[in-house]
Amino acid sequence: MKVVSFKVEDELLEMLEELSRRKNMAKSEIIRRALRNYISKSVEAERPIETRRMRIIA
Repeated sequence: MKVVSFKVEDELLEMLEELSRRKNMAKSEIIRRALRNYISKSVEAERPIETRRMRIIA
C-alpha cells in the first residue's frame, strides 16, 4: 500500500476524527472507503444510459 499526503481543512479533520472515534475505525480506512465510494459513483454517472423504445399496440 502506498502513502498519500493531502491537505484538509480543520473542520473536516475534526469531523473525520470524531467519526473515527465513534466507529472505532482508523482515519485512513474511512478515507479509503469514502474515496472508493466517490470514484465508483463518478464512474457510474459517466456511463451512458441505455434506453429502449417500446411500441404499444392498442
